[in-house]
Amino acid sequence: MSEQAGHDIAALLAALEADADEELSRVRRETRRQARALLDLARAEAVRLEREPVDAQEGALQAEVARRLAAARLEGDRTRGEAFEEGVQEALVVLRVRLASIRDDVAYPWIFGALLHEAREALPAATRARVDARDEELARRLADGLAVEPVLEVWGGVVLESDDGRRVVNTLEQRLANVEPALRGELARVAERVLR
Repeated sequence: MSEQAGHDIAALLAALEADADEELSRVRRETRRQARALLDLARAEAVRLEREPVDAQEGALQAEVARRLAAARLEGDRTRGEAFEEGVQEALVVLRVRLASIRDDVAYPWIFGALLHEAREALPAATRARVDARDEELARRLADGLAVEPVLEVWGGVVLESDDGRRVVNTLEQRLANVEPALRGELARVAERVLR
């Protein structure tokens, strides 16, 4: 892979990261707004309950206050969780849309070449390269002795197979699926720090 291709991939990854950062910022703002609203409601309810006359049922009133505060906290946690999941899903949609249109990027030939190169390193005995029909010409130029089969419908990338049945899937969809759990974990850590 050329230095230019590495730079272009880095630029693409930086653009994707900037998009994800922007979406994460929006989710943070919305989550903070919802959390503040729930806390304001809980505080208002607590103030209302504190102002009610305390009589012989003080214990029951305190239990009711504790129950309502706990319910408000649970509702706040549920709302934050839903907002977080919604934000993650929106970020993934943005990322999927970007990846689905990656062929339009001038860097795509280098990206495809890098994916093919990585797959060949993982499976040096490969004899076949399965690709999307839109990548057939590019694959034939880069495949260097591999039989190219345009049978996939993917955003980009390649599936290499060897005669002994081994295969390496190095498509953009598979790479996103591989990083999604780590991405969710990282977003959760960021959200937790923001909401403290």
